[in-house]
Amino acid sequence: MNNMNQKLMTMIEGALVAGLAVALGFVPNNFGAGGGFDLSFGLIPFGIFAIRRGLAPALLTGLAWALIKVALGGASYLLTPEQWIFDYILAFVFAGFMGTFSGRVLAAIRANDPAKLITWVGASAALGLLARWIWHFIAGFLVWGQYAPEGQSPVVYSLIFNGSSFVGNLIMVVCVLTLLARFAPVVYLYGIPRKAAA
Repeated sequence: MNNMNQKLMTMIEGALVAGLAVALGFVPNNFGAGGGFDLSFGLIPFGIFAIRRGLAPALLTGLAWALIKVALGGASYLLTPEQWIFDYILAFVFAGFMGTFSGRVLAAIRANDPAKLITWVGASAALGLLARWIWHFIAGFLVWGQYAPEGQSPVVYSLIFNGSSFVGNLIMVVCVLTLLARFAPVVYLYGIPRKAAA
């Protein structure tokens, strides 16, 4: 497949992943007492895409995910322009950092190296989710902090509320992406040139 076709396939795949991620956002996802944290199921296909295609396509697909979500009404809590930018643009774009170690993950899959596989999938998920969480955390104390219980710091409130979602999503994404890489590697490798694993 030539370079132009590869880029076109990446764009089409990114658009499909963004749409799927938005659709999965409509699945009930609040867990814990009083909806203590939420799981973003869209991070699973998004993470697969990020590892398959790398950093730049993942960042662009994160932006597409955010814009489609807002356009379809999936962003129901828009309080201020800053909160909108932090929670629904930057957070989704920065999740694309899951593609940072794409080549290392693909190389570990091709080498059938479970230790490296767990290490690099974990690093990919942790980096992308941390990059995303930072923006939710900032919005949490700048905007949502006004809803903190009386006497609680907005920073602590945001840390607790957003931190639980971060941990829950990190566990989910690392487990699912690692299991797929270990037992269904074709999910990552199909149509990917061998040089992508360099």
